[in-house]
Formats: sequence, C-alpha cells, structure tokens
Amino acid sequence: MENLVRQWCECELSVKVVAPISLVNHLKSLKYRKDRSLSLQGINRIHRPKYLTFSNKKLGPFDLSSISQNSFVKSANKVLMNDIDHEIFYGKFLFSGAYSAALAGMKYNLPSFGDIGESISFQSLTKERRELAKWIIQELTGIVCVSSRLRDEILALGASPEKILLAPNEADPKRFKKLDRAECRRTLNLPIDAKIVAFTGHFIERKGPLRLLKALNQLDNVYGIFMGRGKQVPTGEKVLHAGPVSNSQLPVWLNASDIFVLPTLSEGSCNAVTEALACGLPVITSDIDDMKSQFTNQKVFFIDPYDSTQIANLIMNYFEYDALSCNNEKGNGIVGQARGAKIATWIGNQVRK
Repeated sequence: MENLVRQWCECELSVKVVAPISLVNHLKSLKYRKDRSLSLQGINRIHRPKYLTFSNKKLGPFDLSSISQNSFVKSANKVLMNDIDHEIFYGKFLFSGAYSAALAGMKYNLPSFGDIGESISFQSLTKERRELAKWIIQELTGIVCVSSRLRDEILALGASPEKILLAPNEADPKRFKKLDRAECRRTLNLPIDAKIVAFTGHFIERKGPLRLLKALNQLDNVYGIFMGRGKQVPTGEKVLHAGPVSNSQLPVWLNASDIFVLPTLSEGSCNAVTEALACGLPVITSDIDDMKSQFTNQKVFFIDPYDSTQIANLIMNYFEYDALSCNNEKGNGIVGQARGAKIATWIGNQVRK
C-alpha cells in the first residue's frame, strides 16, 4: 500500500492513511524503543489506532482470526467515523481494510473500494464468512484484484464484472532499478566476490526462509541474505544477514545479490518478486498458480517449494553455468506501469457512472 499511496500523492491526490497497529506490536515498540510509526512523503495525516490481535487458530467454536479482523475494523472505523473530511474510502484486504471502507461508505453514502490481495483462497470460507464476504462485495463501489485467481473467486462470490479491476502489484520504477553490484556490496559491507542469494518476506513457514536455508546448506560458497522478520529466523555460516531492512535500503540489498529465491507456498500478487525483477535479478520461485499467472514472460523459474534439492540444483546451475540468463550481466530491470495512476483513473470512472 505504501507504493500505491506514494503514487497517488504524485497524482496530486489528497490521501489520509489509517493504518491500525496491533496492541502487541505497539507494546513491543515501547519495550525495545522501536519506531513503528509511518512516514510517507506527501502525507501529513497518518492515524495508527490500536487493536487486539489473536492467533489464526480456532478455539472451540471461535475463529480467533475473525476476532482479530473485527477488532481491526472497529479500530479503523473509530477514526473514520470521527473525521468526515473524505470523499472516497479505499481499503486493503477483504475482511479488514475493504470491510472498513464498506462500512464507512455506507454510513456517509460515499464511494468505497477494496484492494483484494489475499494469499488464501476464498473458496474455503465458512458459511458465515462467505455471507459476510458477499455483503462486503455488494456494498463496495468497486474492487481491485491483484491476481486473476482472486478476480475469479470474487466473481464467484457475486461481484459483477464491471465492478472489478485486475491490477497486479508492481514495483516502483523510481526506487527499484539496476544499481552497481560492487558499489552496493561495499555500502553494505558484504564480500565483493561472494555468491549471494536474496530472500524477502516474513520469516514464516508459508514464505519458506528455512527451506531456502536448507538448500543453501547443500551448496559450497553460496550465501544468503534474508530480509524480513518472524519466528523462523535463518542462522548459520551461510547467512550474511537475517532481519528487517528499511524500505529505502531494500533496492540496495537486492542489487547486492546475484539471484532472488522465494519458495513460497501461496501468494496473492507478490511484491517481492516484482521488486527483484525490477532490480534485474533472475528469480527462482514456486510452481504454483498465483506465481505462474503473474510472471509469464519474465526471467522467473519455477520449482517445487518443498524440494530443497531442486532449489539447490537450480541455484548451482545459475552460478556454474549461468543457466538462468543469456550472459553474465544482470538482465534488464522490469519497469512497472504506475499502478496508482491506473487505479485512480479507474476509480474516477466508477464514481462517475
């Protein structure tokens, strides 16, 4: 959403951001004195209400993830209901931001839009959640879907085709572009001649940082930089970095790498891969429908995300035989269209209907 908001500001739109923060993360930021505030250029109104969050597990008949999402919606709407200075509501994810936008739009009789980018499938919803999804979809003025799979599932929930815009996530070409690899490595104090594999994403089972580490442990003189945070923190002699990286420094870390690998189990529309491609990196990622439909004609190679040996072999092929590119230079960066401008134009057309 940060890229989208930034692009809207470049279109000279006035944007107010409501980004709820979980009470747990808020308390952690106080304990460790971490700055979890948000700062976006051109935005001077960013609200961070607190909300209660629970695990994604079920406790008897109670779906704890639903309780977390409802808490998110209540905290967001407290801000929206106390500030009437808005003309359009736009929210990310169906049961959180889009739900908040739909409720606010209904209260103020204003247009509301949802940006649907879930990695889960809506086909597995319970009856109760399915009915809520249908209500949200009906109330929204329009829906932006980041993948064809999500578009089809939203259509199956009753959305009319004219209410849907297919707009996959794209890298910001002003930030994610090719830089000099040696200079980036010197800036980050990384070994100049090392063979480096990059990973960006949460350190969780779905994203697969430990599956990538298992593959790296099968290779000689190949190292990894893992950018993210979570419970599955990669460790060991093959790890040059494991931890969060600021958004401003992310392009530098990517350009310091030779190749990008993401053995994910599911995605909506993957920002991490588009950003790696924009920096000119060849990409190895999972042979799953969401990834294959998003990346068709680019330098992306697909593997079984559970097969660490297959991942290791493809990485080895790149370094030994340069099998993933036509020469020893990085490929051309993928320059993305301004997604924000495309969505803003579409919203304007929807509102005028």
